[in-house]
Amino acid sequence: MKVKESPLILKDFFVLRQQFEYIAPDAKSVDRSTILSYFSKYDIDIDFMIRQHDANDDILFYIKVFINSNEDEPSLPGYSIYCECLSVMDFDRTSSFDEDQRLSLLYNSALSMSISQLRTFIALMTSMCPLGKYVLPSIDLNSLIEAKKEAVKRKKTSSNKSKKTKSIK
Repeated sequence: MKVKESPLILKDFFVLRQQFEYIAPDAKSVDRSTILSYFSKYDIDIDFMIRQHDANDDILFYIKVFINSNEDEPSLPGYSIYCECLSVMDFDRTSSFDEDQRLSLLYNSALSMSISQLRTFIALMTSMCPLGKYVLPSIDLNSLIEAKKEAVKRKKTSSNKSKKTKSIK
């Protein structure tokens, strides 16, 4: 099949910050298959943010991921990873679409492209580690987008409440 290019263009991808830690297993669980089974039990937390200063500027898509690095619980053996990245994107200027289509591309395609780049970086980074590469699992993008929309809505609501409280004083 002939490929049709997306009107959303990934111009570049940068790793802004990363932290990696190998967490050695205790002597009781030295069996490699037992240790590798922890990979599927890792907590994964992803957040993202889109910035564009004006319509002619590049779109900056920030994404960060925490893997097996929950502050409330001890990390499982294997790897603990934090990574913050930036995808630089733009729209094909010859394409025309409305604001809803533009937002859909940003929330769906930009997120998907960024996670794909992030997945590749993490696999490459861990490929030379004692347990071999860690591949970020498939992610339910719809669930992630809905969670982000809810978080933004809660933040706006609490921000509006604090503004009202300040004006009463």
